[in-house]
Amino acid sequence: MPVSSRRSACGNSDAGQAGAIDLSDPEQLFRAYRKLRVSLNQDPVFWWMRAAKFGVVAGKATPLYNMEIGVIFQVVADTASSFAMRSLEMVYTTDPRTGKRIDQLKSVYTGEMLPIKDVPVGPVTVEYFVDGGMKVAALPGSDIDVDDTRSGFTDGERVWITETTNATVTSRQAERPPLFVSDLPTYQGLMADLSNQRLASAPATVAFLDVSSWTQRMRMGERPGTMMTRGNGAKVATFADMPASYQQLVKEVHPEIYKDPLAALERDAYVFDR
Repeated sequence: MPVSSRRSACGNSDAGQAGAIDLSDPEQLFRAYRKLRVSLNQDPVFWWMRAAKFGVVAGKATPLYNMEIGVIFQVVADTASSFAMRSLEMVYTTDPRTGKRIDQLKSVYTGEMLPIKDVPVGPVTVEYFVDGGMKVAALPGSDIDVDDTRSGFTDGERVWITETTNATVTSRQAERPPLFVSDLPTYQGLMADLSNQRLASAPATVAFLDVSSWTQRMRMGERPGTMMTRGNGAKVATFADMPASYQQLVKEVHPEIYKDPLAALERDAYVFDR
């Protein structure tokens, strides 16, 4: 969602009023992004999202499966021009019709029954910079090359911050093509919350889109096409505030994380194999 003009980037004239955030200023944009995404302090936050995965062949998007997603975020370090954030992501694959978790999927392209194993991603530490760059710590089993840009706009009352992250993930476990992923989330919050000096973490929602090459689980080989995710979610303060259906999935599949989600941020990283 590009910002097409200075007026779009700054919002309307209300953005110049006392207390408003000037999103054309890189430092103010960065602070607003951090306040929406996580927190200005080191208190953990939790994000949930419900999403659908599509295969795209010859321009046609075909539903494949749904996902219930949750991520734990916590800032672990600050500098004058950056912050480092540790995260653990848990994605559970579900049937679009029943909403129940599935452990296999029939490919709409090949007819093959595909096994599904939902393995958390992380914990991983990512450092974000005021100039828009980011640095991702290595994950077991994979090398990651990534770039990141952010922009924002406002109608005076509401604020939208868009992010574009392009990543190339190369497996160190097997000879296979790299995975190319572009994440395109849009975070939304209120100017009043971002301007509130007493509020460290602003309430926020996200509209999420990503585009990627075929993942290994799809077993598509050299067949042409891509994958796409569409999802929506919100930030909450505690694990207990996550949707009940998501909490139940964590309890069933990863009871050790359900028992103590914050302790899971300190464990060794799961092997990344997508």
